[in-house]
Amino acid sequence: MTAVEPPAEVDGRLLRGSRTREQLLRAALRLFGSKGFHATSMRDLATEAGVSPPSIYNHYASKEAILAAALVAGLKQFQGTVIAPDEDGMPSELRLEGLVRRHVGWQVQNRGDVRAADRLLEMVKTGELLPSSSTAEIEELLQRYRDLFNVLIDDLRDRRGLSLPSTHICVEAVLALCDSCNRWHESDDRDLVQVQNECWFFTANLLGLR
Repeated sequence: MTAVEPPAEVDGRLLRGSRTREQLLRAALRLFGSKGFHATSMRDLATEAGVSPPSIYNHYASKEAILAAALVAGLKQFQGTVIAPDEDGMPSELRLEGLVRRHVGWQVQNRGDVRAADRLLEMVKTGELLPSSSTAEIEELLQRYRDLFNVLIDDLRDRRGLSLPSTHICVEAVLALCDSCNRWHESDDRDLVQVQNECWFFTANLLGLR
């Protein structure tokens, strides 16, 4: 049986709706991060995204809904870039190095958006900005990323007999190092590969791998 194709105008509306959502979510991260969540109005968002204010409500009911969706979209894009190339069959040290290098690459290449998103995430994690009912997917994505580091560091600890603090502390230290690398990059002329090399150097030494 031959599938019936939807009318072209329906496809066009769907495409325009998807573009509007993407524009809104990008604008939300920029404005919420720079101007502040409470100081940003729906009209500000519409102006930044290049859409009409009423059209926002076709997609999201509130600023809180926009913020939650923007953070989820950003985390999914980040994890798609950083986690997707990871291969289960590779040695844990190589997998960890790959994660660190890709994390650093993301931080440096998306510096402005990353800083805004990180500020917002910290506020959300401390119970600000969003009700707990709106943060489940955000928390799940953050924990998924930490869990991968937990597994790799636990495996390295067991295989190498490493004497380390708790895995939780190790993971937090490595992620803090990766998250801060975008500040190293703008202080001089170092290129991305050098920043990645340096971050992996510090990570490997931190974990006793060198």
